[in-house]
Amino acid sequence: MKDPRIVALIELQSVINEKNELYRTHEAVPERLEELKSKIQEAEDKLKAAELEIEGMGSAETKAKKEKKQVEERLSEIQTKLNLVKTTREYENRQKEIKAQKDRLIEIEKMTSESETKKPELEKHVEALRKETEDVKSHLAEEIADLEKQQSAFDKQLEEIEVREREKRQDVPSSILERVDKLVLLRQGVAVVPINDGSCGGCGIHVSPQTIQVAKRGLDLIQCDRCSTYLYWDDDLVE
Repeated sequence: MKDPRIVALIELQSVINEKNELYRTHEAVPERLEELKSKIQEAEDKLKAAELEIEGMGSAETKAKKEKKQVEERLSEIQTKLNLVKTTREYENRQKEIKAQKDRLIEIEKMTSESETKKPELEKHVEALRKETEDVKSHLAEEIADLEKQQSAFDKQLEEIEVREREKRQDVPSSILERVDKLVLLRQGVAVVPINDGSCGGCGIHVSPQTIQVAKRGLDLIQCDRCSTYLYWDDDLVE
């Protein structure tokens, strides 16, 4: 009768292999899903930036109108009081202030004119981006839905495998389990392998006849002298 530890290790490795194969066949899905969602996000970000630019333009127009009214009121007030000044210095100061207010009015009107010219073009650009975003979403929707379905199936399969893995781990002594975990990390998920054609199924080093006989009896644990992987004998591999 085989050492129950060997049986437990073989069964645990079988589940680990199943999990690794699941990851291998699924590894492209999350990357592709992220790639497609990034394309949609990029289109949405461009649209949002353009929409915010229009909003900012509207706010700037409102602010400019308010300032224009204030400047015009101030200019009217200064001009009304211009005839009341009594000294040349005061008159010159008022004239300077009038010029400053008029210059500011010119600046405001220029900004308003530029905004009015640019706004229709930007609105047209926003509509184009909005259509582009909808087209991207529509074009990628089916593939994204399929990938999300695959992701959901993967999550379900992985959960089921991990339940079985936890169960199998309970059958392996903790001291051995610690070594198994290290081997899994170091040897790409492989901790237990069969002897194949007189060699270690992990690293390929030749296994001595004495070690093979011990493995055939299955009465004790054996580790490869080179890679430390646990070895066992599998009659199905013998021709």
